[in-house]
Amino acid sequence: MPFTLVGPRRPSTLDALTAIERAQLELLGKRRDGSPTIDLDVVEGWQVVDPTGTAHLDLWVTGIDCGGVLRAGTTEVVGDIVQFGFACNDLDAWQALASATIPEASRLAEMDLTLPLDTTLELCAVAPSTIAAIVADPEAPLSVARVSLDAAWRGLGLIVSPYDDAAGSLRELLLGASRARLPGVTMPFGAPGYYDAERVRTLDALLATVPNAAVTAAALALASLDDAGSWTTDDYLLRLDRLRKFVAAARAANASLLTAVQ
Repeated sequence: MPFTLVGPRRPSTLDALTAIERAQLELLGKRRDGSPTIDLDVVEGWQVVDPTGTAHLDLWVTGIDCGGVLRAGTTEVVGDIVQFGFACNDLDAWQALASATIPEASRLAEMDLTLPLDTTLELCAVAPSTIAAIVADPEAPLSVARVSLDAAWRGLGLIVSPYDDAAGSLRELLLGASRARLPGVTMPFGAPGYYDAERVRTLDALLATVPNAAVTAAALALASLDDAGSWTTDDYLLRLDRLRKFVAAARAANASLLTAVQ
């Protein structure tokens, strides 16, 4: 279903904002830098609507390279725009946003709202006690493990879904691209996100419950993906195995680090 961007809204005064618009912008400001201050010089607002004209999402550009997406008419944040890029845990909302045509004259034209064709995941071997140090110095050299899942990341999300926890930990992991978009980010801008040892243990335990038969069980759902193309069962099995080994290796690295600092 094609979606359309309606707008832009470029309010010139705070009085021109509705109560919900003001609340949305103040919330996005707090998420960006801790301040609810609204700088109308850089604000641009849009709505994402379906063919019936029903608004699904409110989208705000609130800075040179940042902004946010919320459920229409609410303060429920779907995802943040960070350093010209967007990512969220709601694939339906992301797909709706990515399918909408962006006017060239809009400041949105500078933002990357597309669903990535492939993904590279990052996990850092880090003890929970060092998270504060990461926040203080996001450029500090740290050992980061990486794995490429290519375009299989969406399919893997369908495969592991029945085995995920209530918090959606596996889904969140697979929606992480890299750097500032990685779930679990410790700072809203600039810094890479890191999973601490406890979260990595949770991911490892969850992946251990996913049988290879889950790939076959998800065959019908996998066939519905636009990017399924020539992906075979063996392709998904290979990447599921790669994901398991990647998280297990990160868990082992965490364990050795924790032993070293105790």
